[in-house]
Amino acid sequence: MNRLTFAYDPEVLKERDAVWANVELFRAEWFTDDVSARAARFLLLSAIFGTDADVIGKLAGCSREEGRSFGQLARKNGIWVCGKIDCQWFDEDNFTGLTALLLDVLCLLGLVAKKKEETLPTGCGQPV
Repeated sequence: MNRLTFAYDPEVLKERDAVWANVELFRAEWFTDDVSARAARFLLLSAIFGTDADVIGKLAGCSREEGRSFGQLARKNGIWVCGKIDCQWFDEDNFTGLTALLLDVLCLLGLVAKKKEETLPTGCGQPV
């Protein structure tokens, strides 16, 4: 059974305001049943609730298969690394953060892929 818990990591709390600023940008699209809107919700919710694809997918309104596919693509593209989110969505410059978020949404949709860097950890006990 999956239990939903809030992360009290100081870095997550510090970035909370930036998360909600990005959520506001998607407010008009939040409840649409569009795959790109579900991918954006999936990413933003993962920044708050962690990297359990089943839990995040359910919160984002995805089917189980779609949520797992998004999770797999997030790991494959280095968005989720070893159970943590590796992103630049919350930069001081709102434009840079939004651009990074939109590029990561495209990664989840399978339209683009990030170039693998040799510095990314491998393994981490999570399937890619």
